[in-house]
Amino acid sequence: MLPRRAVVSLGLALCALPGSALAADVLVVSNNYADVVVNDFGINTTHTLTAWDANMTPSLDELQQYEVVLLFEDGVFPNAVNVGNALAEYYEAGGPIVAATFYLQDRSDGAYGGSWGALEQYDPFDATAGGCEYGPDDLDPMSVVNHPITAGVMSLHGNAYRGGANAKNDTTVLATWSGANDLGNPDPVVGFRQDGGNCFVGISIIPHAANFNGEVSGDYYTLFDNALAWAATCTVAQGCHDGVVGPGEQCDDGNFDNADACVGACLDASCGDGYVHAGVEACDDGNDDDTDACLPGCVAASCGDGHVQAGVEGCDDGNDDNTDACVAGCQLAACGDGYVLAGLEACDDGNDVGGDGCTACTVDVPDTTGGGESSSGGAESTGGAQTSDATAPGTDDGAATTAADGTTGDVTAGDGSGSGSSGPGAASFGEGGSDGGVSGLSGTGGAGPSVDGCACRSDGGATPPWWLALIVPWSLRRRRVHERSAT
Repeated sequence: MLPRRAVVSLGLALCALPGSALAADVLVVSNNYADVVVNDFGINTTHTLTAWDANMTPSLDELQQYEVVLLFEDGVFPNAVNVGNALAEYYEAGGPIVAATFYLQDRSDGAYGGSWGALEQYDPFDATAGGCEYGPDDLDPMSVVNHPITAGVMSLHGNAYRGGANAKNDTTVLATWSGANDLGNPDPVVGFRQDGGNCFVGISIIPHAANFNGEVSGDYYTLFDNALAWAATCTVAQGCHDGVVGPGEQCDDGNFDNADACVGACLDASCGDGYVHAGVEACDDGNDDDTDACLPGCVAASCGDGHVQAGVEGCDDGNDDNTDACVAGCQLAACGDGYVLAGLEACDDGNDVGGDGCTACTVDVPDTTGGGESSSGGAESTGGAQTSDATAPGTDDGAATTAADGTTGDVTAGDGSGSGSSGPGAASFGEGGSDGGVSGLSGTGGAGPSVDGCACRSDGGATPPWWLALIVPWSLRRRRVHERSAT
């Protein structure tokens, strides 16, 4: 790697803005608007900048002529993978990078199907939250971490072309937007990864705001000025990752693995450091927010942990009682969920079928007035044929039938009879419309002569003798024979 050059002419050896160190020699790499940023930042920051058209791939030697690279794009482009591979080589050789919006939209996990090649293993953010948001938001002042990059940064507003970033597990987030990203996680404004002496800063707002009048306000230039200055001079404890625990180091295992017991700038792994310690912790998002996917204590959020995960759970009371306001699956109790909410529901069969015993979480009341549940005790059927076999004490117990085709139906035996001197026939009439089933009745159901048979009485009376059931059919047959002979 060639020695980094410090710009000392024209009094620029010292930075004028808080948090800045020596002015840096910056290469601005983009497929569009690199020259806009060079002109704008040349006026509003302390750095010297040079534009590079990313439609051409820079060599390592060309990249190492600069102390830091500012990388972004505007519109995905096919050469991104080649540029990414070249910058990955620059980073591995100790070259620092600052990436800004719309860099994320060309990541392979973004919506546009691009790729930055090998560089994606080093950048601090991924594109799983969309890569950019197109609505306004402000920096959350309560989220700002004291750091040289955030020195003097107290406000930042973007009307669009900002946010939509998702911090990787080993990224240190220094500030977030007020609104969450599309995954429901904190949406970082700025964060960085540090691998030994290598530093990669991510900023989730466009650097070419001069091309979009009025899109940004607040401490916009201060943020970029600080980030470029810090990246150009970032270092860790001398000798970190050399395998020897030196001054200022808590540990040194000689590698850059942030999933083991020694992470980042040679510090002992601990819950809350932003690194997932393999086999020890389920997660580590570097914050104490108990509404996201990783709870304090580095425990992965789950239904029943007593914390409501924003955008995922409707409730979480930390118990398995399905009669209270929060039921299985961390769903708010409601009629139709199959669980009876104590004190509010009488039943809950989990469906909206009426009349099945539980309707609208209210127990159905049995109907005792319908045909099949007659209080007189008579069994009833409908259709062409009808039978009556009253069994309640004190009622007639005769039975008459009518054939489905409407022909004459004989009186069948029963335990009693009615007087029925001139009353209507005792049964419904067949579809054919001939004799209704009791002798003496026409097919239309008119009144017939007195018959000692079933008149379907229900007004009580003495129980008839058993032999009457034999006489009545015999009498009817005799009468029919007489009538035939007379004709």
